[in-house]
Parts: sequence; C-alpha cells; structure tokens
Amino acid sequence: MVLTGNRYIYPAILITTSVSDLKQQETYFNELVAANHASIYRICRAYLYDISHADDLNQEILFQVWNSLTGFKGEAKASTWIYRIAVNTTLTSNLENKRLRFDTMREHPAAAYWLKLIITHFN
Repeated sequence: MVLTGNRYIYPAILITTSVSDLKQQETYFNELVAANHASIYRICRAYLYDISHADDLNQEILFQVWNSLTGFKGEAKASTWIYRIAVNTTLTSNLENKRLRFDTMREHPAAAYWLKLIITHFN
C-alpha cells in the first residue's frame, strides 16, 4: 500500500510462489480485510435472504477475495473491487439457497401438492 496525496494506492500483486511475496500478499489481504470488514458484513446482511447465514457468507466472501487477490489490477479502488465480490457472492448464495429450498419443497408431499397446483394455475 502506497500513500499518494491523501489516497492509498494498492499496487497489483503478481502471482508468486516465493515465501516473502506470499507474506506480502498476506499482509496486503489483512490490510484490505481490516479496512473493509464492516462494509462486507453490511452487504451480507443487506442482500442476504436468510440472515442466519451472514457469518458463513462473510467467510465465503473473504475466501473469494483471497483467491482473487492475484487478479486485482488496481484499476479500481480496492473497496469497490471488494464490494463487487461481496455483492456477487451474496447474490449467488441467494440463488443457490433458493434452488435448495425449491428442491426441498418439491420433496415434501404437501408442499409438492400445492406447488403443482400453483404451477398448473399460472400456466
């Protein structure tokens, strides 16, 4: 992280296998998390259908940020980049949970009856 004027610039981190560069990447990741952890959690709570999954989703977002860190080019602010990862991960999670609920509903006999009735009514 380099201070220029009153803004911090996060340089792109290249894919590396050396231990010292991995330590630098870990330090950079920790700085990003420290600066953005509150906004990540807020996004989880704002976009998530099931709030009880917010902590798990928060961990998933951090995992996605870590995995994508080597691809961060620094063309946008790091907070904007993390925001997009958080929103996309949350929306994907919602979609997966919605499919899971729908599949579970179809397996339950009473729910299957009502689901069939609703589907035939609207088709």
